[in-house]
Amino acid sequence: MKTLLHKAVDRGQGDYGWLSTRYSFSFADWYDESRMGFGALRVLNDDVIVGGAGFPTHGHRDMEIITIVTEGAVAHKDNAGGNGVVRAGEVQVMSAGKGVLHSEYNASEHDNLSLFFSFGYFQIKEELLHDMIKKILILLNIAKGCFLL
Repeated sequence: MKTLLHKAVDRGQGDYGWLSTRYSFSFADWYDESRMGFGALRVLNDDVIVGGAGFPTHGHRDMEIITIVTEGAVAHKDNAGGNGVVRAGEVQVMSAGKGVLHSEYNASEHDNLSLFFSFGYFQIKEELLHDMIKKILILLNIAKGCFLL
């Protein structure tokens, strides 16, 4: 397997007032033909969301969405009845399957929320989930300066 080095300074970025983000792969209004994903992994975003802000209800399908909260807490609600808060150090895995509508907001009105979003077009077998999350956390620790894929 070929090793690719993507320096953090070379990642895409966006600042939308309520959201400051770094893109590992082409996303939103940042496009780099050489950064379309890695295998089934399509999104790896490093987001900071100001207090009280977040992503209003939107949809996904045919993908797994992994949210890793590194600071603060994210409030999540979806049309399948899921409703809760994911806190720093916790991981949420959501299977979009044939489609899901959900929203994510900073659970605090005042403090920033920091998290990593990872989306992929893969099916996660329950017995592999723990190992996969462990590997993602290793990648995120490396991502503070750069990350290897």
